[in-house]
Amino acid sequence: MTERRMIHTLLEMPIFPPTQKILGAELISYDCEKGTVEYRFQPVVGLENPVGGVQGGIVCAMLDDCVGTAMATQLPPDTWIPTLELNTSFVRAVKYGELIYGYGKVTNMGSTVVHSEAELRDSKQKLLARCTAVSMRVAATY
Repeated sequence: MTERRMIHTLLEMPIFPPTQKILGAELISYDCEKGTVEYRFQPVVGLENPVGGVQGGIVCAMLDDCVGTAMATQLPPDTWIPTLELNTSFVRAVKYGELIYGYGKVTNMGSTVVHSEAELRDSKQKLLARCTAVSMRVAATY
């Protein structure tokens, strides 16, 4: 049996986290041993940019959810992981009405700092955006 992780605490919350409703997020799978997650997103209408695509900040929020949840698979439940740095590369426009798939993974779990990365892909698995993230492990204050 896998020991309890932060991801288990998140999954027990009534709303996992509230921003995920706006992003149309659904956690498809997670692996506590590998530090990976898979999401499906369909953001709500009203978050588009002037040319009709998903606004870049919303794309960053999707990527941040992927890396944050991936880190939650590796950390004990009494730990939070605020993002220190999120570097994003936009490859293709993220379009409304299409399902977007997000993949996050932990690349290095240090005693204080955690490195992770994520990608967003369309239904044909074409790369839309990617990020690398640096986060800090801190004691949770519930």
